[in-house]
Amino acid sequence: MNQQINQQISIQIPLDLQEPLPHNPEFDNAFQQAIAASFAMLGEPAQKAFFNCIEREFGISRSDVSHDPAAFQTAIEQIFGRAAAKLIEARIIRELHKQFPSFKYIVTSGELFFLDYVESLIDFL
Repeated sequence: MNQQINQQISIQIPLDLQEPLPHNPEFDNAFQQAIAASFAMLGEPAQKAFFNCIEREFGISRSDVSHDPAAFQTAIEQIFGRAAAKLIEARIIRELHKQFPSFKYIVTSGELFFLDYVESLIDFL
């Protein structure tokens, strides 16, 4: 009688998914400037209200928006709705492109996705 023994080895890798990912200072500065320029049309009081809201409701401070673009995207979608968030994202992309005109992003799926653009820009820098 042959008896077969199966052993499994498990490895645990702790991931702190709540910890913002550090980016290079050039991207951080550019992303924050692009957001500021995109929200400038709202005026200073509305900008302050928006940033107070995302800090209170989503835990994203104004200085940390560039550390977690996905959380920022979720915040603007929940605050403004999906359609308005897409317009805001397009303005941010336009502002980023003004800062880095040599960066070329090629859309492969036929649709421009905000996070794909941002991640590609981070890789470029």
